[in-house]
Amino acid sequence: MASKGNKGINLYLEKVPTRESGMKPFEIMLSETQERMLMIIKPSHLKTVKKIFDKWELESVEIGKLTNDNRMKIFHNGKLECDLSINDVVDNSPEYDRPSFEGFRSKSIKVEVKKQNFKSVLKRLLSNENIASKSWIFNQYDQSVMCDTICGPEEADAAVVKIHNTSKAIAITSDCNPVYCKSDPYNGAIIAVAESWRNLITVGSSPMAITNNLNFGNPEKKEIMYQIKESIRGIKHACEFLNYPVVSGNVSLYNDTLGKSIYPTPVIGGVGLINNIKKIKLNKLVDGSFIFLIGKTTGHLQLSSYQKYILGYENGIPPSINLKEEKKNGLFIKELINKYSNEIIGLHDISEGGVMIALSELIIKNNIGIILSNIPQKSGLKATNWFFGEDQSRYIVITKNKRFIQKEAKKKNIECLFLGTCSGQKLKIKNLFEISNKELINYNRNFFFKYCN
Repeated sequence: MASKGNKGINLYLEKVPTRESGMKPFEIMLSETQERMLMIIKPSHLKTVKKIFDKWELESVEIGKLTNDNRMKIFHNGKLECDLSINDVVDNSPEYDRPSFEGFRSKSIKVEVKKQNFKSVLKRLLSNENIASKSWIFNQYDQSVMCDTICGPEEADAAVVKIHNTSKAIAITSDCNPVYCKSDPYNGAIIAVAESWRNLITVGSSPMAITNNLNFGNPEKKEIMYQIKESIRGIKHACEFLNYPVVSGNVSLYNDTLGKSIYPTPVIGGVGLINNIKKIKLNKLVDGSFIFLIGKTTGHLQLSSYQKYILGYENGIPPSINLKEEKKNGLFIKELINKYSNEIIGLHDISEGGVMIALSELIIKNNIGIILSNIPQKSGLKATNWFFGEDQSRYIVITKNKRFIQKEAKKKNIECLFLGTCSGQKLKIKNLFEISNKELINYNRNFFFKYCN
């Protein structure tokens, strides 16, 4: 922190709260005790901050001061124990460089799609362990501690928690697709960052920052170290582009069983700020409302849920992601929420399973049907690719009327497609198939009941 601020620090270790008496300076400095935070406070705000800590019964103490000499000086009971250049500690310290090797590189493949019974495909996808409802698990825990939870699991793409005595709230999400990361850790990590950003956008928040939770196998294996390096490189690139900084993180390594490593899983936890809780958007449908798809669809089926659960294999590369398009579409959605909040009924991002799963999830959460009347027929895409492709940077928007969103999208050169309307108790696809809300709900919610009972 001193290095980033071009400052020095004087620390007074006798002020540091310790669990044991007689701890030596080096023990205090190197201790990895958990649940601790370091804050830099302006002297004029010290009393205010202390009041807040006291209110919440949090132990807090001033242990040092910033200086202008770019040195780290550590005192203990009046004795100078250490005097180091900040640059030597931070910039000139040795950097660990474990050897890495890419190993096998995944190649793009053509996913052969045959004539399908779409109703059967949809049932199978909704009932697999990744897409199935997790309500059996999270309903066993308190989701509304202190009654501040505005929207919890399955109500929106991110959880939203109100800030006391204000009109503001914090949005929280956690995302990663290990299948993408195993094939291409760099792009897989970019997609994880982008999906968390997208989820925060859909509830009406401004994405603020992330924490990363890097879960990998044995880093002594060169191919695992390659996954780690590439994932970090991808996270850095995406966060810099989206102005979405990494403020914390942790790692879990050596996750091997009988010599086999877990899939690389750089989980991204994102937080966003909502300035006005009246503009929060949920995964909501209203009878008679209109459905729009924002973003470009190319029908990418490699490494998709469709490929795994319907075709029975995992192969190929993740969907491509254009961060310029990601940012452009996300900022467009944010602007719509700010300008036309009363016209927008609901929002949902599109991820695993593609458009059809996103629409089904909206039906399941609201028990209101959808009639799709405008499926593209001239795009050259097969219906399977259009339904279940996992292209990035896309949103489902539910509105009260058609005109404003089409007008704004044209003005900003945003891909915007009218899909249909919300009505009835079925998902109806013109000239293809229909399935009742009840069936969709049962297939989606029964997996964990059956698995755990």
